[in-house]
Amino acid sequence: IDASADAWGAYSKLTKSAVSGAIAKKKASQENYCVEWGTVHTADGSLCTLTPPRTQQIIEHNGSDAEILTEEAPKWGETSPNIPGNGYQGCELGNFDSPAIAQGDSFQVIFTSLATGEQGTGRGIIPPLPAKQGVIVNIQLKKTAFPPVPQKVKATFYGGRTAFIQWKKEKGYTYNLYRRNARTEKGKYKRIAAGIKDSLYYDFTLDSSEKYGYIVIARDSAGRFSGHSADVNNLGSADFLSDVSNDRLSDRIPGGSLKVVALQKNFTIPPGGSALLRILRGVAKGNAEKDSLISACRNLRRTDLQPFVEEDERLYRRIPRLNFTNADYKMMYWSAFSMMRQCMLPPEGQSSYNYYVFSREPTWGWGHGGQVFHESLSMLAYVFMDPVSAMNSQRVYMERQWKNGYINYRTGPYLNETIPYHNQYTTSAPWFNWENWEIFKVSRDTVFLKEAYQSGKKFYQFWLNNRDANHDGLCEWGAHAVLESVRDGKVAVWDQVGWPSNFDALDLNAMLVNEAQSLGKMAQKLGYSEDYDYWKQEAAARTDSINRYMWDSQTGFYYNINKNDHSFTFKTADDLKRMEIIGFLPLWAGIAD
Repeated sequence: IDASADAWGAYSKLTKSAVSGAIAKKKASQENYCVEWGTVHTADGSLCTLTPPRTQQIIEHNGSDAEILTEEAPKWGETSPNIPGNGYQGCELGNFDSPAIAQGDSFQVIFTSLATGEQGTGRGIIPPLPAKQGVIVNIQLKKTAFPPVPQKVKATFYGGRTAFIQWKKEKGYTYNLYRRNARTEKGKYKRIAAGIKDSLYYDFTLDSSEKYGYIVIARDSAGRFSGHSADVNNLGSADFLSDVSNDRLSDRIPGGSLKVVALQKNFTIPPGGSALLRILRGVAKGNAEKDSLISACRNLRRTDLQPFVEEDERLYRRIPRLNFTNADYKMMYWSAFSMMRQCMLPPEGQSSYNYYVFSREPTWGWGHGGQVFHESLSMLAYVFMDPVSAMNSQRVYMERQWKNGYINYRTGPYLNETIPYHNQYTTSAPWFNWENWEIFKVSRDTVFLKEAYQSGKKFYQFWLNNRDANHDGLCEWGAHAVLESVRDGKVAVWDQVGWPSNFDALDLNAMLVNEAQSLGKMAQKLGYSEDYDYWKQEAAARTDSINRYMWDSQTGFYYNINKNDHSFTFKTADDLKRMEIIGFLPLWAGIAD
């Protein structure tokens, strides 16, 4: 960054760790004992769908805050979080042990939404135990001036027997300090000091063989609780999000593998004010000269950004401007183009042209695996931003195409994913020619159109030669047919009737009609009149077959059919009459009259 950092840190964990091994072992053989649970409604009446750290729980037993539970307290018979983000909250009250809960005891749940400044309380009575159905406690949040959550909480441990805990003090509040045994307890804290008027506390009562965690809670003169602070402990490397919520990175680099390396810069910005921070990222191969990379990054701190701004303006100027009444929708629209731009990478490996990835980070399997036709539908939007880049992305398929017209299921700079299955190679649902035609409609590049037409003809012929086993003029999915259809495994017909290659496929044949129509439009634009007539006849013939065999006048819908007899029956009568979303594709392809 182009200014001195106020803090820094490196972390092996992004977010809070799971329940420790000791806690998991303690609860593994148990069922839920007495879970309080219920809905949480916000001040405007909607369900609260925020999750920690933006929302919190503090649970008291018998009106005492000597021992409390938080949203981190584990449930015994399930793994769902206490605040899952679906409008509900819950907590296992069996975690109390000083004293343990008993029938007739009272409890209180203080639910705080830090993000919206709302707080609410729910109360209940312990029923006969064990209470497997739990206790229903619904909570209504209200806008209220509860004390601020203690910030900048830090714990420094000395010799394993002393801890020095400090926090930022706010005027007009006192503080309670809570501690847990971090080896065996999670989300359960015992109060070790109350009414602290200062901003620090020394805990001299530690066992050097144990690990400890602390939270701080503020209280006002009316006795109202703040939310609790982030947990600080001596378990080892902290997690990144806890330090972020506590407004202070760790200022240390632990050993081992790391997930986050971060710099922190603090700004105080008045209403209507602004601040500038330039963030630089340098990337080079592992054997590159480190000092030269650092030098290049330092030079960028003084680089004039205006040329980059103007280049971005040229890119974004091409994108259609839509009139949005919702600012979030507008931001989502423009951000979508930014995301597509970020996912385009330059030529490398076997790809002579730029290609896209599903996500730049992380570089896991599918994320950097390669392009697929159904993902290339994004090029129909991206072409408005960068026509050359969108066309070149389609050329990745063209240069990898086999002589017989086959194109891989997935194609990338280091991947030709063919997925052999039953002596066939898996391709992908044919959107190819339609995509190329739609891209041309924006780019108007006839060189690209000629290349696309020659490649597209061969790809179409591949389907006729390899996916019409009985030569009835209708095609079926082949090779690993579930993957080839790009509809995955839990499709009603695949899941309950039979493997896709047993059927003349409604979706595939509708796509092939659209592919033939697209090739016809290309031929017409290129002046290939005989080819245009052929594609027009090809689309019409397949349309006739779809309407003759796949339309059911009784139900008014289109279905897959048994490829052997063109009926809607495979195992039991009319078992292929399953109304699926693919039944609407004939409308898209212009097949329905």
